[in-house]
Amino acid sequence: MSTRPLLRARNTDVSSRITRHCVTIAILVSLGRWEELEMHVRAALEQDLSQDQIAEVLRPVRLSTMLTAFSARRTPERSVGDSD
Repeated sequence: MSTRPLLRARNTDVSSRITRHCVTIAILVSLGRWEELEMHVRAALEQDLSQDQIAEVLRPVRLSTMLTAFSARRTPERSVGDSD
């Protein structure tokens, strides 16, 4: 599968710059890529996004991160419970 259509899509009007910033910020937070996140948040603020828009992007990401942490905490307990 060629990646060329994917690369071209970034340079078209398929999605707005705001949408691309929001998706990038959400992905970087979920991956814990803090140094890159700082750079992208700064760029987003300088270009298009407001602090309120960035906070709105982070709200569901924080929730999903918390849910993942809760699930991860229960996994060892379930594993130990299964071996009894």
